Order: sequence, then structure tokens, then C-alpha cells
Amino acid sequence: MERSGEGAAGLRAGERLLARRVAAVGILGAADVLRVFDGAAVIGPEDRWCRDHHPASKCSGRLACRMAPAAGGPRPARLTIVLADWCPHCVPLSEEKTRELGARLGVPVRRLDIDEPAQEREADALVQAHGDWSPDYLIPQVFLEWTDGRIEHILTGFPEGVSRTRRAWEDLFHSEWLRRLMPAARA
Repeated sequence: MERSGEGAAGLRAGERLLARRVAAVGILGAADVLRVFDGAAVIGPEDRWCRDHHPASKCSGRLACRMAPAAGGPRPARLTIVLADWCPHCVPLSEEKTRELGARLGVPVRRLDIDEPAQEREADALVQAHGDWSPDYLIPQVFLEWTDGRIEHILTGFPEGVSRTRRAWEDLFHSEWLRRLMPAARA
């Protein structure tokens, strides 16, 4: 399910309740709520910019500032990798490549290990909603989260071998998609 970020109308039941509670205490209106996949932040118009209006050299680094929309539209907000430490496609290859991609895009990287029960539940929900889902899904899977709440699946490991997954990463790093994305990441 793609997240619209268009106020309370696009929210699920639990998110609507949170939006009503936030609106009730007067922090911001329910229609102003922006969502992040894991509920890490609820940001309204008055909290979208750091006190210095987001000049990179003075940014406070708060989540609200990192999630602030660019003047030209949504920006990449975070990468998430779903993995397991025992998987040779995941560690070290995909974990390192995800960190490299995060550095290029200027976004944090979140690691969800399917062998950790709490992380597994979150990983399963993410993969089921946005990835290559099956009850015994392939790992690694990598997702790009945007400031407008969208979540984009960008890579799944290949069962043919680690060399095939490595080639998929190389293709991604040389893709037109990434070249077009870089200006949006810097905005």
C-alpha cells in the first residue's frame, strides 16, 4: 500500500487515532500530519524546518529537519535493508552497499534483522506491503523511504549466487534511476 501523506483521509485506523490525539492537544491539525512508515515522527507545518530554515551547515539534525520536503518535491528520507547475519548476500555485501547508497543520498540506513523477533515483525510488514513477498521471502530486500511517505522497493537479492546479487548492486549504482535521484537527494 502506498502512503499518500494527504492528511487524515489517507490514514489507517491507528494512524487516524494518533492524528486525532495530536490534533486534540493543539500541536497541529489532523490534516497536517505527515507519516513515516514506522511512526518515528509526526511532523506538521510549523515543525518542518529547523530554526535556521535548513541550511546544511547549520542544520540541527533533528528528524523533523531531515524529513523536511525540498522546494521541488519529495526527497529520499531513509534506506531500510531487510537481512539476516547468516546470509552471504546480505553480510557483508548488501549491508555495505546499502550504507554506500545511503551516504550518496545523504540519508540514514535502518537495518531490520529477520532473526530478531521485533525486527522480524516490522520487516515482514514492510516486505509484505512493498517488497517481493512470499511466506519465505528472499533477502536482502532494500527499500527507499521518501519524505512524502512513499516507500519504494529498490532491490532483492538473487538466489542464483552472491555474484548475481553483486551485479544487481552494480547495475543499481550505474542506473539512470540513481542519476536522476541524486539532484533530489541534494535539494
